[in-house]
Amino acid sequence: ATQLWRRQSELRRECSAYLQQECLRLQTAGESAALDKESAQSNSKAEHALAEELEQVTSVAQEAWRSAQGVLLRVDVLLEGFQMSSRRGAASDETSTSSEALSAGEAAAFFAQAATQGFRFCADCDEPEADWASVSNGIYLCVECAGRHRGLGVHLSFVRSLTMDRWSPNQLRFMQLGGSRRFRDFLADFPKLVGSPSVKDLASDALQRRYSSRAVGFYRRQLASECGSKVLVGSPPTEAEADQEDGAQEALGSSHSSTSMSPKGAEDDGGPSLEDQRQRLEQIFLELQRRLQDALLPMAI
Repeated sequence: ATQLWRRQSELRRECSAYLQQECLRLQTAGESAALDKESAQSNSKAEHALAEELEQVTSVAQEAWRSAQGVLLRVDVLLEGFQMSSRRGAASDETSTSSEALSAGEAAAFFAQAATQGFRFCADCDEPEADWASVSNGIYLCVECAGRHRGLGVHLSFVRSLTMDRWSPNQLRFMQLGGSRRFRDFLADFPKLVGSPSVKDLASDALQRRYSSRAVGFYRRQLASECGSKVLVGSPPTEAEADQEDGAQEALGSSHSSTSMSPKGAEDDGGPSLEDQRQRLEQIFLELQRRLQDALLPMAI
């Protein structure tokens, strides 16, 4: 247990240091977005050069963001594995591993079939062949949207990788009975929640509003009831009530995993916590996106 704890702490420290580097990378790229737009607009050649510069900054920012989200999702998987290993005894660990291994082939076959049939698209941005999922909502997600879902909390969205994680029969059942298409069909009855809270619109609260709404909260409970994990509580909201905050939220993630997500708080060395670095990275990225939009807007006129 002590060795596992040390490995977990070291992983968190290394990931936190990595995020610090990505924050610096974004900040450095952002300095290019502070060019003198007025002087550039007075000279067509300068304006063209500025446009190319802004395109490069945008590309660097997107690359840094995607890279960080991919690393964070994989770190979450590893941290969850450490926690599971530390909480299971040798006998129960052997039994659990055997049980999970039995469903691995079935899960891979199901996800492959879903991709072939065109069902494995991201529920938030429509990207095809998504490699992640929100188990509690029974939907597929691309890597960027999965990163955003992680920030919602496990009570709203429990994120798993289709390829890197082991899937239990119960977790797979959520995807078999759910799916991005069924979720979209459900939302069609609630116009206030329809639309794509696109990953390109990170400044919007659309994602939080959608998944914390009474309508989606009811959908999660209904799906969990069909899968035999929960007893259905409440009734479908009216169209007027759909986007109101769900008052019956519960930690559905606990029904999919025996552990909580990565703990918050300062790291062992007293430095910034991994969660703090995640939030700082997002804040810097959002601010850079805003500045890029402000810089590009006059050129479109």
